[in-house]
Amino acid sequence: MTPRQQRAGAVIAVGCLLTTLALAAPPGSPIVLQPLYRVHLSGGGFTSATDAKTTGTVVSQTGYLAKNSVAGTTPLHRYRNERNGAWRDGHSLSAPWKRVETLGYTFDEAENRVPLKSYRDAGGGYLTLNANEAVPPDCEPVETLGYCYERYGMDQTRLMNVRKGAVEIRFDRVSGGAIWHIVHRGTQLVNNYYYGRQGCVALDFWLANDPTRYIPCDCGLTALLPEWLRNPSYRMGAPCPVFAREGGDAVFIRTIPIESSPTTNRHLGGGGLNPTVYSAWAIEKRARLGIRGHAGVLQYK
Repeated sequence: MTPRQQRAGAVIAVGCLLTTLALAAPPGSPIVLQPLYRVHLSGGGFTSATDAKTTGTVVSQTGYLAKNSVAGTTPLHRYRNERNGAWRDGHSLSAPWKRVETLGYTFDEAENRVPLKSYRDAGGGYLTLNANEAVPPDCEPVETLGYCYERYGMDQTRLMNVRKGAVEIRFDRVSGGAIWHIVHRGTQLVNNYYYGRQGCVALDFWLANDPTRYIPCDCGLTALLPEWLRNPSYRMGAPCPVFAREGGDAVFIRTIPIESSPTTNRHLGGGGLNPTVYSAWAIEKRARLGIRGHAGVLQYK
């Protein structure tokens, strides 16, 4: 357990599939997140947007920015070239670039985040990608715009599995490393509407100066409204900076938990598509199948 987690008062629980961590208060300050989408325009070229209903076709969820100005962030703006109509993201561009809107705020530090980069294609257009996204072959890097919490394009799921005998557990990175399937002898045992939400870690805490009770969830909201099911650009989940296999029957995950009911706790500044994270908060999960002895099935800290 890291010193930061010790200060947060996290409790380690071992050997169960659904674990509750009781925290007297969340570590760090709340930060409302803003999804950053990459949009292919009907007339050609790309632009960035903060609303999946924007004109054009959403082709990727590039990442999460801070929605509001907080310490350690820099505003990211969308610009339009007044000469050729091209779009470009940046912090402070000069003529012929004209600022159109503020997309959100990039983070200045890399902690649990990925670089956000600007690229220029052969035709003079620009696009913004996180460092883990595939770069088109005709593009060259222009500048690093800061850091964002990573999202995963338009993937509905990105699964990793561990297996022991007749039992297999599949974890979903898109949903913050939540348990997505539990399979026994080919039968999927998690068969309800919410899939991995019933196998995710629940984080139950409250603020000392506020009687409202918060229940953030490390897998986020992936199945609240029918439109979210039809359109993966609406799916949001907890950032998952580490997702790795440890041997044949173990998985290690580090998740940044998000507030899963921002519409309930509106005083945080969130909304239906704007989850809240707390700075300096990360949870490590190790899942190791030990069916015979039931030892170390899941461990959270």
